[in-house]
Amino acid sequence: MKIHDPASQAKEKDYDVTDVERLMGKREWKDYDEVIKWLEKEGDADRRFTPGEVRHMIDDLSRLRDAKKPFPHDPEKLYSAMKSGRCPSARPWRRAADAPPRAHLDAGRAPERQSPMPALPRPAPTSVRPVPANELRHRVRSARTARLATVGSDGRPHLVAVCFVLLGDIVYHAVDEKPKRHRRLRRLENIRATGQACLLIDEYDEDWSKLWWVRLDGHGWLVDDRAEEAAARAALVTKYPQYAERPPGGPVVAVRVTRWSAWSAAEGTVAPAG
Repeated sequence: MKIHDPASQAKEKDYDVTDVERLMGKREWKDYDEVIKWLEKEGDADRRFTPGEVRHMIDDLSRLRDAKKPFPHDPEKLYSAMKSGRCPSARPWRRAADAPPRAHLDAGRAPERQSPMPALPRPAPTSVRPVPANELRHRVRSARTARLATVGSDGRPHLVAVCFVLLGDIVYHAVDEKPKRHRRLRRLENIRATGQACLLIDEYDEDWSKLWWVRLDGHGWLVDDRAEEAAARAALVTKYPQYAERPPGGPVVAVRVTRWSAWSAAEGTVAPAG
């Protein structure tokens, strides 16, 4: 069963409440104008936001400003206001920038004659179906390990198993005290050099009808924000009891997921996240 996340393209991806919380935590904003100006000037350069998230936040904040709505300083209230005023019929803009409009394609074309067609039988249902994104997130959050792939400036790939947490659309892992051959880790050098990263979460069973995998492609960086670093370490300690006595003290790596893809051999579904 093939699974595709509808928000796989970074340029179309909408924001969620964690993005608004991250935005509001940057400084004490005075009003909508101040936030909008920052997003227009620095939003695309911030690795924690995708271009789609920046565009959607600017649109929704501008709508609230133009409607002269009060500016809520609470992130959850602001997020609710930003989402609630949208037009229900609105759809993401998906046509490629260089694609000609439909009217141009149809200009000068004679109307096609419609010939009667016999009714076709409905196709039999298949096991291939989309799976909700929350089910994918449940699989990822429940997994104990992932394989982290990075690429160096020389184009050579590197693969390593890591413990991790998923917070919003960012995966975090930290270098811990497990024995290593040396402290100059290839994964960190690759992240600094290219930022290209991919994580694979999978499950193997001798019953091959239970096989599945989820792949997270994205952009990685070494976290230098103290609050973000502390939150990531705390989440890792909560997920892994082994870290309770000896929390990971090495660098924290973040990977913002820009594309979800997955496959499963089973027709059933996993329990959605609560």
